[in-house]
Amino acid sequence: MSYDPSVAHTVEVDDLDEAIERYKADNYRLDMIFPADHPREALLSSEEGSVRLVCPNADRVPTKAGSQNEWVRGRAGMEYRDLIPDRLGGKVIASHIRLNEGGPVPDYVHYHKIAFQVIYCKQGQIRVVYEDQGESFWLETGDLVLQPPEIRHRVLECTAGIALRSPVACRHAQVLGIGREFIVSLLAVEAPGDAGTSPGHRVV
Repeated sequence: MSYDPSVAHTVEVDDLDEAIERYKADNYRLDMIFPADHPREALLSSEEGSVRLVCPNADRVPTKAGSQNEWVRGRAGMEYRDLIPDRLGGKVIASHIRLNEGGPVPDYVHYHKIAFQVIYCKQGQIRVVYEDQGESFWLETGDLVLQPPEIRHRVLECTAGIALRSPVACRHAQVLGIGREFIVSLLAVEAPGDAGTSPGHRVV
């Protein structure tokens, strides 16, 4: 059963992660969590119906999220920083994502309601799985995935110090005039302390 915003029951919670686990124990499925870089809402569904969890105490991240050196903690222990400080008025988000500890990642099966998303593995290795796309697989340094909109997926595990780049278009790319050169520039942008971009790339 998919999420239907017209019939979902809204529940305010103090701890979003704890509430998600409680509903999952009652056989609810997590359909969507957002925003990924600072979660404050989650949409779940089951045979009983749909529920929208809202954490009103969560700090809201403004459209202008600050400098390229400012990190915020997102879902599943992932840390995010913006590559486009003003996010083009909220139309495009480009994130540098990192996990400092290796091993299993406490991620949820989820999807993103966006026009498109590119995942580029800048450093390290990370294992992911996509719905109806076969077995899980490892992204390694230099690998890139073009992630279709609203495909359900989950991060399973990673090596310590994994670094990803993820340009996301909240609207259709052609409407925004986003081209290949723009995407490549976001994948290559550096920050103090970053390792160099791998010279070899492999499209997965």
